[in-house]
Amino acid sequence: MQRSIPLSTLGFAPGDYDAVLIGEDGSVLKRSAFTIIAADARPEVTAIANRVSAGAPIRARWRNAPGDLRDWVGLYKAGETDVSQYLGFVYTEAQFAAEAIVVPNEEHQVLAPGDYELRLLHDESYVVLASTRITIEP
Repeated sequence: MQRSIPLSTLGFAPGDYDAVLIGEDGSVLKRSAFTIIAADARPEVTAIANRVSAGAPIRARWRNAPGDLRDWVGLYKAGETDVSQYLGFVYTEAQFAAEAIVVPNEEHQVLAPGDYELRLLHDESYVVLASTRITIEP
């Protein structure tokens, strides 16, 4: 039988926490990490560098993501209105805040110089939560 202890996070400041189950002898029996984000926090995605040389890694950073397993960051040509036309992507792996390299599809093609966007999208959908522009330089 699995037991649970409901706890309120009311009054907790936004941040990272650990829920820890302590045995009678003081040893840690179980630890689970969790994050509290502010109720008014908006999802954000940024590029580590807004200008990237052609062929260089495109590094994205996000925060205040919903934390669903299949949230993802997509790479798009700037102004692309068809959200299914992404050029590459990386899953956030349920992380509220992290960073990763977004790799273009089609055998890691080198992107042509120009303007592109990184978009944070929700849980295996095309719902855009945030976006930012980057420039690929020759």
